Amino acid sequence: MKILKRVLLSIIGFVGLIVLIVVVVWLNPGVILTQSRIDQNFNKYAGSYFSKKPEHIQLTLDEFGFTGKKVRIQLSPFCLKDPDGCFSKVHFEFAFKLISFTKAKIEEIGPLEIINETLTWREVQKKEGPKNKPSASSWTDYLLIPTNLVIKDIDIEFPKFLFEQKDPIKGRFFARGKQSDKMNVRFDADGKGMKAQGSIDTAFVMNQENPFKALIAYEGKGTIQGNLHGAINWNNLSGNLEGKVLLKKVIPWVDSLLVDDLVVKRTDKITLLANLEAKIEPKFNQHNNDSALPKASFEPRILGKFEAHESNDNHVEYKVHLGPLNEKGVHLEAQVAGVYPFPKGEEYHYGLSTFLFSLDLPKFQTLVQSLRRTNSAVPAPFASMDGSVHLRVGNEDGAFKDTLPISFASNLDSKEQTLKTDSKGSVVFSPPPKKMVVQGTTQIQSFRFTLPDLDILAPAPGLKTDARIISVHQTSTQVMLKKNDFNLQVVQKEHEPSNMELNWKIRTSPSGIQIFYPILKPYAPVEVSWDIADEKSGEIKILPFTIEFLNRKAKVENLRYYINPDDPTFHYEGRIVVPKTEYTIYIDIIQDGEKPKIQMTSSPPLAESDIISVLLFNQTSAELDTSDTSSVASTQSAVANRALGIFTILTLSSTPVEAVNFNAATGVYSARVKLGQGLTATVGTDWDKSQEVALRKRLGRNFVLSTVFQTDQNTNAQTTKTLIEWFRRY
Repeated sequence: MKILKRVLLSIIGFVGLIVLIVVVVWLNPGVILTQSRIDQNFNKYAGSYFSKKPEHIQLTLDEFGFTGKKVRIQLSPFCLKDPDGCFSKVHFEFAFKLISFTKAKIEEIGPLEIINETLTWREVQKKEGPKNKPSASSWTDYLLIPTNLVIKDIDIEFPKFLFEQKDPIKGRFFARGKQSDKMNVRFDADGKGMKAQGSIDTAFVMNQENPFKALIAYEGKGTIQGNLHGAINWNNLSGNLEGKVLLKKVIPWVDSLLVDDLVVKRTDKITLLANLEAKIEPKFNQHNNDSALPKASFEPRILGKFEAHESNDNHVEYKVHLGPLNEKGVHLEAQVAGVYPFPKGEEYHYGLSTFLFSLDLPKFQTLVQSLRRTNSAVPAPFASMDGSVHLRVGNEDGAFKDTLPISFASNLDSKEQTLKTDSKGSVVFSPPPKKMVVQGTTQIQSFRFTLPDLDILAPAPGLKTDARIISVHQTSTQVMLKKNDFNLQVVQKEHEPSNMELNWKIRTSPSGIQIFYPILKPYAPVEVSWDIADEKSGEIKILPFTIEFLNRKAKVENLRYYINPDDPTFHYEGRIVVPKTEYTIYIDIIQDGEKPKIQMTSSPPLAESDIISVLLFNQTSAELDTSDTSSVASTQSAVANRALGIFTILTLSSTPVEAVNFNAATGVYSARVKLGQGLTATVGTDWDKSQEVALRKRLGRNFVLSTVFQTDQNTNAQTTKTLIEWFRRY
């Protein structure tokens, strides 16, 4: 018993000593927190975070009631490692009270003073690997923030900070406040192609509503301006704010979007209400800056409403309704509804519950006339058509289940043109791998149009241009660069997988496309079967028709343009049949490089030189004289070098050709034609750079009058020369 009694007395004495030490340290922490110990522990536990350690470190604990302490921390001057920054002074005070052995209550914060000189944040690279499991405990298990928290003076200065990334951003930040009742926060930032600034005026008096006013402005790829004012209770972030936001050039095809009469309310749940006004800026012609015509004044304004409500599962349910808009023949309406953040499993369709976009042009000519004589005028042949166009994406019944239907129909008609199409498809949100697939089919029921004037004599016929029309690119001065004037390195970017996949098919009804032109009898029927996807494939097939040109007839048996999935370039092939008195000539067109290649066969079989001879002179080579034989050889060389097209050959077979010459070195081809009474015409061209027409008239025995007309293909510049030539033969 005596031994047990002594043990108990020893334990009680030891516990009493510990309690005495704790009380002494609690009442007089300076016994433990000496400056040498503060410096030693700072270097041990926090020194690795500093590139320049503080010259002065001060930590004091003063009484704040029996169970509380007021902590004062001051560091000056010092520099951090990450983020890199130097500070003149950091002074921080806060007071707390112990409410249990494991929990403390913050009673007041401040004064807080942070005077920074420079600060640099660097872009953090994401590290791959397993994610850390979230901690089972939180700071709320150890700290209690009361509703009557007192916030004292605050003075924070960051006069020079830098976000170091691909495009660095420089800026400033200031926050100042006095005794919780007045706080001002200001910031501005400047980077490549962007500027931003803002200010917030409020107070931090807890357990009551504080006045709040915020202004923000951003200028970059578009501009954003906004303001909010009202009152906020910082205890539970409740309050009532009003204001507006203006976005300019931020959304494609939208010049400006005004979010007006914006109301933000929160008691236990948040509610947002706003009126919308969008000024639409359609991009009818992306290259219309080259035009001298005035810009289109078609800038319709569409009104709408926005509302959002916080649900019981902490998601925000939103609804947006735009329209209806009725202006210049355009009827537009849109509805969107959904939730944010996206519920788990619905991220791939962006939390949408309803989506509807409707665009109608009930009278197409109203829009055509509105854009007439502007740089966004509707191009031919559509400008002469009238009718209706309808586009609809989605539905309004709220039954959104990962699929949005798409429908597009056009019913346009004029005296000589017709366009009737019907498109059906859908936007499918596919969960794995969370892709959006746009798929469908366009059926061309009837597309009837007349071709404009073509330069059909060229090896590859193209549109004829008016020499009076000069484009901007033709008037610009070209500067020749030497090889050593620059060092250009081409870096091929890695292909980034897209989250959108396009699978669209284009089909035609039998003879659904009809192409009219004076030499096409009665027209050229076309069928299309085209698949637009990651691997493009399809064909455009021209069905049989007759060509009547300069009293000559030829039949197009077939002509096909096609593309294969394994080869992204266009291929073409076809056959034209030219009947002659004793022969039938077959002209096959095949692709071999950039220009078409012509191969000629006949029935009965003839050599290629004889086929050309029959086309030019209606006789075989054996029946020609020496000069005509030379013309056949030149024509054969021009065909082999792809300097002649189909219609050029038909033209020569319809005229009294005197001589044909082709210079393989320069690529210049010329033909001399008899016009009667001593007058001859010579036509020469290389089809790429210049064209030349010459007229020669014999004046007596030794004189010739010649006139030459020359046109530069690149600049459309025309020159004329007239000469009187004297010659004498020996």
